[in-house]
Amino acid sequence: MYNQKILDKLEKILEAYDIVLTYLDYQSADMILERKKIVQYLDKLFENIDTVREEDINGLTTKKPLRSVVRLYLIRNNIAIIKEGKVALSDLSKDTRKYKNDISKNSKFDEEEIETALENKGEENINIVMNKLLNYVFTTLLESVTDEKMFEELLGEANETLLSSIYSYDKSKHNNFKQYLTYNLDILIINKQTKIINDGTYKSNFVYVDKYEDKIIERVDNLKLLKELIEAANLSIIERKVIDYMYGLTDGVAHTYDEVAREFKMNKMGAIQIQSGALNKLKKEKK
Repeated sequence: MYNQKILDKLEKILEAYDIVLTYLDYQSADMILERKKIVQYLDKLFENIDTVREEDINGLTTKKPLRSVVRLYLIRNNIAIIKEGKVALSDLSKDTRKYKNDISKNSKFDEEEIETALENKGEENINIVMNKLLNYVFTTLLESVTDEKMFEELLGEANETLLSSIYSYDKSKHNNFKQYLTYNLDILIINKQTKIINDGTYKSNFVYVDKYEDKIIERVDNLKLLKELIEAANLSIIERKVIDYMYGLTDGVAHTYDEVAREFKMNKMGAIQIQSGALNKLKKEKK
């Protein structure tokens, strides 16, 4: 189906990346797509194609850097990646379905509106963008994951990826926030699915793509730093309690959004908003 000669040429161009065994971050994949020759080859490879199956992407090449470039190209050109055996909303828990209903009420967004809000990443604008895109994150995950248990566990990480993407987004480097977020979510999901295939297990970890969050949440190594930042950041009592409980600062046990919501008698949206505000304060204090 796909032109092998073009694939060979693409692999030849990307030979320098052969030592990279992981998927590329957005900026690296974007930099490669700035090369006109590569885009021309990809245009020919996917000419008159509007959907691509997940297994076809994996069948194109074994090299993850090239897969990364292909995935970003498909996202950028609105070519849908079709995944078999997707989870149905009806398969999810009652609480998760209720959460979906809640976030759907504020799900309409205009890309230009999002770009404008991200020009000034104050707490209010961050919360606006978060609230408007939670449903997009949910839907993207639902269309990508094949196991309901994995979906439930991965939802928190997908929302963390939304938050970290907001913090790290730079229009001069990333061009378009929706594409940037979609790619980050795509790589998060692919990496988790690969882990399941490789070792048959799945453990929920907090995954951040920005150096700030990596430094803040690097659970053991930076625990002391995080506690010092909390002391200096003038967090409210509830913000302190949520951050402490969510990241296990006292007992070393991390908790999900659902667990935070139950512990503090709030809904999941409230837990996300409080955590978002607290992280924003910590970011400002760290500067």
